[in-house]
Amino acid sequence: MKLVRSGALVAILAFLVSGLAARAESEPELPALLFVITGQSNAGQKGDAAQLAGPTAPGTFYYAPQHTGVRAWLPMQPYRGHFGVEQSFARAVAEATGRTVLIAKTYLGGTSIIAWQPDAPTAQWRRDMAAVGNATKPAMYPRVRTLVAEATAAWNGPVALVGIIYVQTERDSRYKYGAARYEDNLRRLINAWRADYGDDLPVVVMDSHTHMSNGGPVVHDAIFRVVKTTPGVQVVPTRDLPKQDAAHFSSAGLDELGRRFAAAWLSLEVGE
Repeated sequence: MKLVRSGALVAILAFLVSGLAARAESEPELPALLFVITGQSNAGQKGDAAQLAGPTAPGTFYYAPQHTGVRAWLPMQPYRGHFGVEQSFARAVAEATGRTVLIAKTYLGGTSIIAWQPDAPTAQWRRDMAAVGNATKPAMYPRVRTLVAEATAAWNGPVALVGIIYVQTERDSRYKYGAARYEDNLRRLINAWRADYGDDLPVVVMDSHTHMSNGGPVVHDAIFRVVKTTPGVQVVPTRDLPKQDAAHFSSAGLDELGRRFAAAWLSLEVGE
C-alpha cells in the first residue's frame, strides 16, 4: 500500500479546510424567523401547562417579559405554569420550515383594536377609546414597536420579522361603536405595520367568536372583507374551539388555535 507523504497530507488537509471555509462564506447563516403575537387576553396565557398537548420543539424561543418577567430570549416552554398560542404555533412552524422560530409577545386583556391604532394618543383616539369602555387603557402600538426592537437586539444573530399574529376581536364585538369601525381600524393597523416592517409583512388574524347577537357578526364581516382584498393577510376560524368561559379559550382551544395560526401563515407561502 502506497503511503501519502506528510507534506502531501498537509496540503490535502489545507485544501479541504479552505474548501469548507469558502462554502461557509458562500452559505450565510439563515436568519431566525421572528413572529410577534399581540392582542387581548386570548393572546396571553390562559392554558394550563399540565394540559399542554404536545412537546416543546427544539430551536424555538420566547421573548415575553410580560409573562416570564425576564427581558431575554428563553427556550420555548410554559412559564409560571401557563402557556398561550405560542407553544403549538412555534412547534408547527419549526417542524414545517426546519428554521429557528422566535416568538415575541405583548398583550392587554379587554382591549379594543383602537388601542393598536398607530396615531395614538390623540384627542380623537381618546374619545374612541372611551366609547368602547377603554378610557384608562394605554396605547398598544408603541408597545409592539418597543417589543420588536428589544427582541431583535436581544437575539444573538440575524433575525427576520416574518409575521404578526393578531389575537383580538372580543372587545369590539361587545361594542357597536368598535364593531362599526373595525374594518377601517384593521386596515389602518396592517398598513402601519407594513410601513414599519415591510410592504409584504404577513398578518394573521382570528375570526370573531363572542357577542354574536351584538357586534360579533359585524366584526366577522369586516375581517373577511379585509382578508379578501388585502394580499398576505389570512384569518383563522375560532367559533368551534372549546372555551373555559364565554370569552376565553380552554387549554385545548389555545393549543388548536396556535396550530391554526401556523397553518394560516404557512398557507401564505412566506418566509425568509
